[in-house]
Amino acid sequence: MNAETFIEQRRPVWDELSAIVKQVETRGAKRLGPDKAQRLLALYRQSSADLARLRTLSADPAHVSNLNRLVTRAHAQIY
Repeated sequence: MNAETFIEQRRPVWDELSAIVKQVETRGAKRLGPDKAQRLLALYRQSSADLARLRTLSADPAHVSNLNRLVTRAHAQIY
């Protein structure tokens, strides 16, 4: 699989993670609810693995950087 195909397939996961992270950043984690908190954790783990995969696929550095920022933001909200 090439990097562009991988990005296209995984983008919905990253978009969902971004939306939840933004919600936590603006409204706080306490308003998230247990189901969304579990979803945040699952999406974070998947996106972290995707970041490693993107690096092995030698993807465009801009894509790697964008996903890295998202994973970093999610990490900050979780921990």
